[in-house]
Amino acid sequence: MKYKFLAYIPVMAAALLSFSACSDSFLDRETDGSFITPDQLEESAKWNPKVLLGQTQGITTSLIRWKAGGTDSQSDFGQKSVDISTDLMSHDMVMSRGSSYGYFISEAQGTAANKNNTASNWYFYYKVIDASNFTFTTLGSDEVAPENASYKLYYAQAKTARAFAYSNLVNLFTGDYATYKDKKVIPIYREQSATAKGPETTAKVYEQILFDLNGAIEAFKAAAEAGYTSTIDQPSLAVAYTLKAYAYLQMGDNANAKANADLAIEAAQGAGKAILPKSDLNYGFNTINNNDWLWGVDITADNTGGLCTFWGMMDLYTYSYTAAGDFKVINSDLFNQIPESDARRNWFTTSPYYAAWKGSPLALLPTGKFHSDRSSEIMGDRSWESDIHFMRIEECYLIAAEAEAREGHTASAATYLKAILDNRDETTAASLASMTNDQLLDEIFFNWRVEMWGEGKSLQTFKRFKKNMTCPANDPKYGVAANGSARVINYDSEEVVFAIPNQELQYNSNMKDADQ
Repeated sequence: MKYKFLAYIPVMAAALLSFSACSDSFLDRETDGSFITPDQLEESAKWNPKVLLGQTQGITTSLIRWKAGGTDSQSDFGQKSVDISTDLMSHDMVMSRGSSYGYFISEAQGTAANKNNTASNWYFYYKVIDASNFTFTTLGSDEVAPENASYKLYYAQAKTARAFAYSNLVNLFTGDYATYKDKKVIPIYREQSATAKGPETTAKVYEQILFDLNGAIEAFKAAAEAGYTSTIDQPSLAVAYTLKAYAYLQMGDNANAKANADLAIEAAQGAGKAILPKSDLNYGFNTINNNDWLWGVDITADNTGGLCTFWGMMDLYTYSYTAAGDFKVINSDLFNQIPESDARRNWFTTSPYYAAWKGSPLALLPTGKFHSDRSSEIMGDRSWESDIHFMRIEECYLIAAEAEAREGHTASAATYLKAILDNRDETTAASLASMTNDQLLDEIFFNWRVEMWGEGKSLQTFKRFKKNMTCPANDPKYGVAANGSARVINYDSEEVVFAIPNQELQYNSNMKDADQ
């Protein structure tokens, strides 16, 4: 496989996002005079540090590219396509008209996790891993940060990006940690190699995640002492701590989950971040200037994917598949649980005006949470330049609340959740102090689903809480079982635990069906 670098190198992302199905391994690459090798990149970096800057920026850029998973589908556009997919699989997000344009249908109907449909997710994240490994090859090692302070920053960003990719892979391709701890699930690549590897256990994958994040955190701190810190469009110290908190939470190590969530909050607040206040709750989640975003991308005319974007799939006010009739709405049962006192009810429309659009019931569209600020008319924004995010500070508070509640530290857990609800629902916030620990855990589970709706956290949350998923009444095509009752998906079923893709089984002799 060839990785071609365009313009001034940041570009790695574009090359990362095409793969050959005929290759023995997705890691295979050829070089000629038109391609930059790691040796050439290393030599260039000696006289121009911006070369490495472009290299690391390219990793984040790879998260938003069309064809990120190697397909031609307009629903293949990197991390945000995964976020939509997993929320649909949890059925907290529903396609209320079923399949008007066909995108995300396998997710909606429960077939996305079978080995015929998992390749795009598999290759997307392994390309992020390979891009990170390219940086380490250039810098000399993934074990020791370079001496140069600016290079320490790039090293830390690449370590965090690799941990992010492995975190997503293990969340998709496993169930709960206790069950899958000793099962071999996915390969670990720490260097660029044309040799395909066999799977490692879930426990080993988490060891790798923590190894990367510990190294990233040390390097971020050292770089900061010399005056080098991340911009919002790159992984940062707060992002690394948040990912570490997530890892411990998934592993059931609640004390370390809470400790790292605290460190993430501290780092985020040090960078001026804070929980989104109620007054800004309906701004549309459309700008990188939003104060609760920890990691996001400024979308411009130069990097937009047009229709092949989150906004091209989700927003009624953007020229989109949603506006054309592929309606992605909140689970009606979940919406009905949101108290009238909760300002987040306003994220989802119940207006008759929208209900008449396209002659179909459109109640519960996220017109309050996700909407373009460039037009007040349906389909009015044809720029597709609304920004996107990968992480926000509210996640840190939810992690800390959940971790404390799981340890029986009810009062402390309530304090973390209250920090969010003071800006969402003062009535429920006031009631937290009288809740039992079990009631509080239920409230935390509910707030994960509501607060993070549309942000790709629902499926992971259901798995972690070991809660089965019930399809709602507003899922007319896929929400009803053969006997006429509501369809229920087990949190550990084959429908939600991804299988190794056929392509990997075919071309990697070290991977077998029995591995999973």
